[in-house]
Amino acid sequence: MVWRLALIAALLSAAPAAAQPTCEDAGRARRLFEEARDQASARRLARARELYLESQALCPRVPTAFNLASTHLLLGQPTAAIALLEAIESESLGPLDPTQREVVRGLVREAQGEVAHLAIRATGAPTVHVQVGRAPPTQVRAGQVERVAVDPGRHRVRAHADDGRAFETEAEVGAGETREVLVTLPAAQPQGRIVLSADDEDAALEIVGVATGTGRLARALSPDRYQVRGPGREATIDLLAGRTERVHFGASEDLTLWIWLGVGLAVVAAGAITAGILLSQPGYEDDPVWGRVEL
Repeated sequence: MVWRLALIAALLSAAPAAAQPTCEDAGRARRLFEEARDQASARRLARARELYLESQALCPRVPTAFNLASTHLLLGQPTAAIALLEAIESESLGPLDPTQREVVRGLVREAQGEVAHLAIRATGAPTVHVQVGRAPPTQVRAGQVERVAVDPGRHRVRAHADDGRAFETEAEVGAGETREVLVTLPAAQPQGRIVLSADDEDAALEIVGVATGTGRLARALSPDRYQVRGPGREATIDLLAGRTERVHFGASEDLTLWIWLGVGLAVVAAGAITAGILLSQPGYEDDPVWGRVEL
């Protein structure tokens, strides 16, 4: 493969200078390109890849992209190589002559033969979110198979359902092979339900750390202890499986307070009136001669 890549790189490097984009830092990009080529010749491929990436970021060019794609292939990274080769073939980095185009197409076919696949099946939820390595997550529906293109090697597969249940495994697959991966989520825990409501439809309600809403808020949740908040107060709920806990935040609570406050004020007022009546009555004195006399 090495001699073929060297021949192809030479063909692509022969592209007319006018076909390449101009760059503000073309001098540094060229120095990085030359250093990367030296590193690749010395079989220090990881370092060559870093230098090609830096050069391409400074000044995107067909030869740099192609040499970078070739390095990815030598490192066993055909998916990254294909992405670069397809960009070259689309001429987004500059025009190609017929010979160069045929060379690129041939190498794309060769890289595609190196790509491995994971055939992912999922059970335990209607939809499972699956992530292979650092790739963006993909959705896998129950009963379906999602094929994910990967580089040959060992890959970590992480999966989770919308309710938080998770699964993790590793899968190793060779170049050009397909490996089936079964994602089996743990059984769902029986849930309970919290329902918050308020007389005011604009009142802010919250299940702390879970959800917020206005006027009414309902959630099915795993058994646990939860804090809830609403107008004027908060509460702690110990949620049990299969139970529904309701908390209402309304004017009735304030009305009760005012009723008791009114009762208290009435009692105080009655006491004050009674005291006033007693104080307004004439006083008496026990006299040793006249007996009980009015003051």
